[in-house]
Amino acid sequence: MAKCPRCTHEISTPSVFDLQRWARLACDQCGSRLQAKGPRSLAFAPLVASLPVLGMQGRPFAAVAVVLMVVVNAVILTDLMRPRLRLRKHQPQPEVDLTSAFPSS
Repeated sequence: MAKCPRCTHEISTPSVFDLQRWARLACDQCGSRLQAKGPRSLAFAPLVASLPVLGMQGRPFAAVAVVLMVVVNAVILTDLMRPRLRLRKHQPQPEVDLTSAFPSS
């Protein structure tokens, strides 16, 4: 469950793969339209990329690499379970009318 940034009401978030429900995500209490912030777990990408190299340096380093991988996986799962939300910005409406200037025959 995530919290609405405007009213701090608990909101049930859809699955990560359900893009249509994410596009229509809104708070039930205040009605504000919401979207997910960028994932925090992206900051661990360099660490995850270097863990196989660390694991090849010997047994103690392999143990450290396994522990770090467990911690990184826990952070990523937490980030997927409780995504941070922000208010959706309104998209500007196009000013150009795309209807044809010529009447259809």
